[in-house]
Amino acid sequence: MRARPMAPVMPRHAAVGGAVVWQLDAVGFRHPGASTCALSEVSLEIPAGRVTAIIGPNGAGKSTLLHLLLGVAVPNAGHVTLFGTPAHSWRRVDMARTVAVVPQAEAEPLFTVRDTVAMGRYPHRAAWQRETTADAQAIVEAMTQCGVLPFADRVVGSLSGGERQRVRLARALAQQTDIVVLDEPTSALDIRYEMAVFEQVAALRATGRTAVLVTHQLNLASRYADQLVLLHAGRIVAQGAPRDVLLAPRVESVYEWPVEVIAHREGAPQIVPERRPMRQEIP
Repeated sequence: MRARPMAPVMPRHAAVGGAVVWQLDAVGFRHPGASTCALSEVSLEIPAGRVTAIIGPNGAGKSTLLHLLLGVAVPNAGHVTLFGTPAHSWRRVDMARTVAVVPQAEAEPLFTVRDTVAMGRYPHRAAWQRETTADAQAIVEAMTQCGVLPFADRVVGSLSGGERQRVRLARALAQQTDIVVLDEPTSALDIRYEMAVFEQVAALRATGRTAVLVTHQLNLASRYADQLVLLHAGRIVAQGAPRDVLLAPRVESVYEWPVEVIAHREGAPQIVPERRPMRQEIP
């Protein structure tokens, strides 16, 4: 079996100074058996030390794009590199030491909250190595930041959907990577914890880390992200600063719904969907 090339060793928080984390060049991907491509001609740079939000309607290709970034899928065309190395060629342990992932949902095994969060420390330990003082500190800090410390001894499956999502975020924070990827991180969360998640993303950026998230929360993405990537039917419709991406005619075209764009007091564009007459059916 051909050995995979070693991933580059990146210094802690190397993601500053205008570096590029992920580079995508004319990427195309088609799922096995599918008649059309999930992604076509996608070219994108994800900058280091910034927050990039991937947005778009259902079926736009957002999750497929995340799988390519993480090396879980291999493009049928073009190239996806992480720090200059093909993403799919990274060793899993090296990827886990560099990128933490917060999935949208997953099967919940019969582990306690603390045991689940502690899994974020596995990439940093040798096989069968016991938990260190540094591990324990990282676990407690992550649980505290995500508000799940009071649930430490509860089985994850006994928690609500929003509480489980906060446990997944805590596990990613305990991993202490330079990059965090979040797939619909505010799914099932109330307003308080929606805001807490985005504030935590902002805190990651403040320490030089890179965050990439898929979200349907256009208004929060506009307020917190440095760069928006708007996908539609597997192609990038627009990318750049929120004020350059979230234009009313473009949003209406992609989401097939009339909207008004207003300015938040912080300056970020905010999307206000218009009401339609009751007799008009949803397309």
